Amino acid sequence: GVREGPSNDAATPSLPLEILVLPPPHVGKPTLSHSSSTSTSASEFELQSNHLRNANNNNITSANNKSQSPSSTPNPKRRQQPQGQGGNHDLAKSGAIMQCTAGWDWVPSHVPDRNTGIWDRVEVEWVWGDVKLDDVYVRVLNVTAATIGDELQDENGHVEFEDKEEEERLPLGDDVVVSAWLDLSVTATYHGSRDHDNNAFPIRGSIEYVIKHHQKSGDKRKEHTTSPSSSSSPPKSLILTNGTIHNITIATSVSIMHLGQIYLPRAKLWWPHTHGSQPLYSVELTFRSLDGKSDDAVDGNNNNPTPAIHESTTQSTFGIRTISSFTHPKTKSFALKVNGHPVFLQGGNWITTDLFLRYSNSPKRYLQELQLLRNVGFNSLRVWGGGIAETTYFYEAADQLGLLIYQEFWMTGDNNGRFAGDYDWPLDHEAYLHNVWDTVKRLRNHPSLAWYGGGNELFPIADADSGNGSGGVSPPSDIEAGIKQVISDIDGTRPYVTSSVMEAGDDESFFDPEKSLGPKDGPYGILDEQLFFDRNPGLKTPVLSDNEIHRGASPSNVKDKDAPGRNIGFQTEVGSVSHPELKSLQRFLSPEAMDSFPDCGETSDRGGSVNEEWSYFKYLPFTESEDIGAVDHICSFLYPPLVNDTSEDGVKSRMKSIEDYTWAAQLAQYFQYKTLFEGYSMKMW
Repeated sequence: GVREGPSNDAATPSLPLEILVLPPPHVGKPTLSHSSSTSTSASEFELQSNHLRNANNNNITSANNKSQSPSSTPNPKRRQQPQGQGGNHDLAKSGAIMQCTAGWDWVPSHVPDRNTGIWDRVEVEWVWGDVKLDDVYVRVLNVTAATIGDELQDENGHVEFEDKEEEERLPLGDDVVVSAWLDLSVTATYHGSRDHDNNAFPIRGSIEYVIKHHQKSGDKRKEHTTSPSSSSSPPKSLILTNGTIHNITIATSVSIMHLGQIYLPRAKLWWPHTHGSQPLYSVELTFRSLDGKSDDAVDGNNNNPTPAIHESTTQSTFGIRTISSFTHPKTKSFALKVNGHPVFLQGGNWITTDLFLRYSNSPKRYLQELQLLRNVGFNSLRVWGGGIAETTYFYEAADQLGLLIYQEFWMTGDNNGRFAGDYDWPLDHEAYLHNVWDTVKRLRNHPSLAWYGGGNELFPIADADSGNGSGGVSPPSDIEAGIKQVISDIDGTRPYVTSSVMEAGDDESFFDPEKSLGPKDGPYGILDEQLFFDRNPGLKTPVLSDNEIHRGASPSNVKDKDAPGRNIGFQTEVGSVSHPELKSLQRFLSPEAMDSFPDCGETSDRGGSVNEEWSYFKYLPFTESEDIGAVDHICSFLYPPLVNDTSEDGVKSRMKSIEDYTWAAQLAQYFQYKTLFEGYSMKMW
């Protein structure tokens, strides 16, 4: 914490400035050897952590760069050991950390400092007096259609429903008007004086609230503001409801104040863009102290209210919608309802805008990238657990564009026990849950946030037969219980699912649809387009567990081919090749590498005709595996089509140029993802 000291000039007000920096204390020690024209010796790059404690007992960590290698941009020929899946896995000790900064199977380990330090926005807020309001939360308690066809109403205007499901299903249509009860709460922070027994002198006052139509602003940098009473009031035409809550007393350092329930008589529903529009609303709360006088105290001329000594304003944006999950009777997996309507989710995995988090404070970048995803038909995104809890700008863009977000917390099976690392990581469970608390509190007003996840490819059930022979579970049981408690206490409206996938199997000891979205994910390589229309594209049917595959089991020998854990009803990860456009290639590949594009029929991601730089940047072949025909989806565009790896004279065939190669690759991957979405959509529900 950094706070300005007392001023020597009594007339100069002090400006409290609190900045808390929590970089990762465990950044790992990858050994990087590099080659250059001047030296062939290997140099070592180490990041070590020094642990400090500040006055508020918060962890602060600084990283020392002990590298003797020259400072330069990453050398694509540099060898890194280990690289991928979180490096040596030690990052998971830290908890809320972007694990993929140490590399993954889709990205090199390009971040030597592991994004240590401040990367999100820092704001300075003016506090007028000793009270600060923030973290206003609008919880939608229930929503009722205010306009329903006359044929459903009796003579008293009451509506009869056949069942509870029909009652929860709100009418579709952008012209539908609803009423809603909202539960309003806010956090008040007291910065005032205390007596000799450390008791605060209470500050009494009132809180005014205004709920209005949200207007898009040219500057959306502030999620909330604190300001004196000179702030302008919104036009009356925008206000939906307003009022004053009296008899407010603030006397503790930090308190969550439940202000009661507010009735909103006329509003419109927020929908994913595939179902409707995305109206948003703003709530603004203002605390004003009484300063020992009554609410209607005036000056000696009975004209102007006495100005408050303590005043604070906070605001936030929200949407009116309901959300719930259920196990679909056909897919036997997780499914989602928005406003009572089942929504077929089609989307993709999102990690960050870039590995260095350079654009984490660019609302324009977020809006443009999410707009591209909406344009191709996405109505949902999974924010992957090896990345970050996304920024406010990300969620503001998702709110505006009508995208449903599945936000995972910071765990992966690769580093938290299932495949590597330790089941008990992170080391500090309490600090991890504090980060969960802060994240839920920051994101809970966003209507685009659909549900939370414990992490990527975890193992929430300890069972030796299911391949989890150690008996460990991830997340650790106390963290799992803590996450659920936090969501229940300060959100209370969204589902939580422990893991993205668990494991294939016949019963709940292998796969539980309430703990995991699916039994398996993948595959991730090039496929014959026809396979995307199969029941489990690219995988065996029925799906086998990792342990069964290791034992050489056959799908014909499983007990129950139709068990929930034997077929994928919710696919959290599936992908294919991805070749950048020519201009992008020219930015990170050398001219020599540009000319050394792979031969026709190449089936390996390294060696053979694959240039070393291509391997470093995670090249995937466009040729199907040998057991399904070895069709090269790039060279197939040659005339006549080439599906074999050699020409008639035994010489490897190649595309004519990198331009032709890139053109064919773009077209090939277009067909891959087109048929992927068509195949899954064809089997909708």
